[in-house]
Amino acid sequence: PILWGIRSEIVRIAALPGYEAETYDEFSDALDAVFELLGSTHCHLFESVFDASFRSDLESALQENSISTN
Repeated sequence: PILWGIRSEIVRIAALPGYEAETYDEFSDALDAVFELLGSTHCHLFESVFDASFRSDLESALQENSISTN
């Protein structure tokens, strides 16, 4: 359940207006580092939560963000 909550939060953050702007670059880098550490520490459960549907949800959130800021 905790990994699912983290997954939902990452998708929510990606959908924030302006997330692709330079002001979020450091935060995004830190989030990437956390993501990698989660993958290495929870390797048995990680792939079942952060699967292909996560990538799809993340891409949708980023596209929605891009559309709403234009």
